[in-house]
Amino acid sequence: MGRILSFFFIFSTIIAKPIHADPHTIKSNVEAPDHAKILQAIHSSKIGLDAAANHFEPLARSVAGSCLYKFYSNYLQKNLVARVQKGSFADTSALYHDVMIASQEGYSPKVYLANDNLGVIILEEIAHQWPKERYSLSFFRKITQPLRQMHQGHSFQRKKLFYEWLDDVEEKLKTKNIPIPTFQTDYFKQYETIKLALKSNISIFEKDIMPTHHDINPGNILFDQKQAYLIDFETASQDIFYLDLAEAFNFFIYDDTKIQSFLTSYFMKEPNEEQISKFTLFKALAFLKNGLWLAHISGVNKLPDDKNILEYPLFEARIRKGLVDFSNPQELQNLAISEFDEGIRLLNEPQCKKAIAFLFSAQKA
Repeated sequence: MGRILSFFFIFSTIIAKPIHADPHTIKSNVEAPDHAKILQAIHSSKIGLDAAANHFEPLARSVAGSCLYKFYSNYLQKNLVARVQKGSFADTSALYHDVMIASQEGYSPKVYLANDNLGVIILEEIAHQWPKERYSLSFFRKITQPLRQMHQGHSFQRKKLFYEWLDDVEEKLKTKNIPIPTFQTDYFKQYETIKLALKSNISIFEKDIMPTHHDINPGNILFDQKQAYLIDFETASQDIFYLDLAEAFNFFIYDDTKIQSFLTSYFMKEPNEEQISKFTLFKALAFLKNGLWLAHISGVNKLPDDKNILEYPLFEARIRKGLVDFSNPQELQNLAISEFDEGIRLLNEPQCKKAIAFLFSAQKA
């Protein structure tokens, strides 16, 4: 799915043919290119970038408001993408720092220019092609390789842990008078309980705090014939890397019979009980996080009158078919409710309860 939420996003689709189901981009109403700003950024480059005939083709606009434009460089003899910042949810200084790390370490498209003052990033265009098989070992290796490379690479600038991020989003919801995305009053209590448990036992995850993308979804991973590339580092942070693994699994695979193979591809060996337990917990937490963020992005300050929100697997099927309009605030809120409720459902599954007991009882011991 081009799934959301992330939400959080910048590049969203730096692709030759935009994916119709990418929730992070709004394909219509892309603003006219700011030629002067793009050309000023290009002229500031020390590597001789140019734009043939100053022609910039609109590609997409992200939820955050940033616009993407494709242009041809005679100097490099290839298509490039200019991402022009129109608005942002995050600290841009951290963003520009992190995209350069990602480019230099090879797990994102090559960045030719990142000009924070002008709000312009210029990078290579990836001829995106979705892999035909999502359940093969070759696909698992392809999608986990850039994640592992990022997690083992240089640190990102921002340092915000998962529970701190949740606190921030809750505060945003309160400020805007946006309700928690669920009709079940006891669900928020369960969410608060697990968040408090995470805070109280954060030392369990001390060794797991690494460069974390924080918004892995099908709109933020591009594939060519050779590898996968990560894009959109607007909310990247030093955090618990299991969040990235959980989001990749939830949004690309969503089949619990494949967990062992997926984790084996990432760790390059059979996962142990601790690794499986942490991953299982974050599978649920990732849905809760996305539900809260989607509610914030929607801006809708009352729950819908119709309580018959699709359960997540059915919602996901509609997304994959391109039947969900992510420019519609109500659709975003409906997905927020669906994902938040899915997170609570997973928390209550036996395997997640077992994982929580294993992790937190080990901490007390």
